[in-house]
Amino acid sequence: MEPGALHYGYTDASEFMNARRRPYTADEDIHRLRFVPANAASRETWLVNFNAHTVSMGADTRSVTGDYIYYMEQRVNEAAGANFQMIHGAISAVGRAMPSRLYTPGLSRVDAMAAYGHALGDLLIGINNDTAVAPLLNIRHMEYRLPVTNMLHMLLFRLRMIEATGVRRHIIGPDIDIITETAYMELGNDLAIVFGPGEICPALLVGPSIPASEAYTGRPFEFTPLNQMARDGRRTIMFGIINDHSGYYQLPNDTMHFLQFGNEEINKTSTEAAAGLLRAMERIIDSID
Repeated sequence: MEPGALHYGYTDASEFMNARRRPYTADEDIHRLRFVPANAASRETWLVNFNAHTVSMGADTRSVTGDYIYYMEQRVNEAAGANFQMIHGAISAVGRAMPSRLYTPGLSRVDAMAAYGHALGDLLIGINNDTAVAPLLNIRHMEYRLPVTNMLHMLLFRLRMIEATGVRRHIIGPDIDIITETAYMELGNDLAIVFGPGEICPALLVGPSIPASEAYTGRPFEFTPLNQMARDGRRTIMFGIINDHSGYYQLPNDTMHFLQFGNEEINKTSTEAAAGLLRAMERIIDSID
């Protein structure tokens, strides 16, 4: 812990990500919070927020790896001499995209992973729109209950294979709620951060909704995106998978049954997850004087 100044900057990183699920949207920027110590002998610390899954080695690998984030950190350490910390954001169904300028035929997975991570590191280093963040930090947490509607998860709870805290909704019956939480933070005068307790569909952060005519269920789900809830028109980013992992948070009108193919469907805890998170955030912000 030492005194210093905090700066925030961002740049477009859309060519590095691939939104693979409707409505094919994402937070397309990479965000950097840069702490500059007052002591010139101390290293800067960069807190980075980005949204692409760390699956560079594929699902069949038996290798243990820090994935592309390792190579981002390597480039930042070497070129900027800075400490590095990465936090994913609204990451559900957002994968990596290798820009064509980085692709070489015959490139191994490891080499492709390194090229991708180094290029992202260079993108971070090149951010030139830093603004000073005022020394103001306000944060408010809210615990809430999330009904378990995925019958597979209900079974796993009964087999004690899910570690999240589950409580009965009724004295008699199979209904289970899990206890989770979210938070809203104001950092400086212009930035807000919302905390996601799982893998959040980017549409919940930046919009839009999927119209009933295009949705799997044929029903509408109208909502105010989280980045429009922040007070005073603040720029809003998300810190995802925070504190626990209460499953995937998908748009409920475009969610299939878990027996149908879909990674998000299998790993969702509840069809009510999205609405529960949005309601909790509304209650937090409404409670601020």
